[in-house]
Amino acid sequence: MAKQKENRMDFCAQVAGRILLKEVQESVNSSNNILLSPLSFHAVLSMTAAGATGDTLNQMLQFLGVSDIDDLNSNFLDMASVFESRGNNGGPDLSFLSGIWVADTHELRDSFKELVNSVYRTEAKIVDFTCKVTHKCRS
Repeated sequence: MAKQKENRMDFCAQVAGRILLKEVQESVNSSNNILLSPLSFHAVLSMTAAGATGDTLNQMLQFLGVSDIDDLNSNFLDMASVFESRGNNGGPDLSFLSGIWVADTHELRDSFKELVNSVYRTEAKIVDFTCKVTHKCRS
């Protein structure tokens, strides 16, 4: 199981590396900054899988290398415990922040809202993407 976790994060690191390389190649003479986080990729894929059902869920679970949604959530909680320890257990002092913003034209299941709150430590916010996005995201 530990090897599967390494493989998932290795894949996310490879994706980040490819995107970073492409961005660097395209902006050689640019003053743009680039920031990529393999952990963020993994968190986004995990939260997306947590909200999926049917074939989509099964394909995402297979891709992420877990057997079921409980295994997926448990793996994320393991990673999150590193951040919550704030270096107090001899590990790195890291911080991680995530968020979910959903268009007000969509509805979210209460079970998904509870899951992202309890496991992923974030809140899914419904916003109007056609106007006032800045205000809603900052509130």
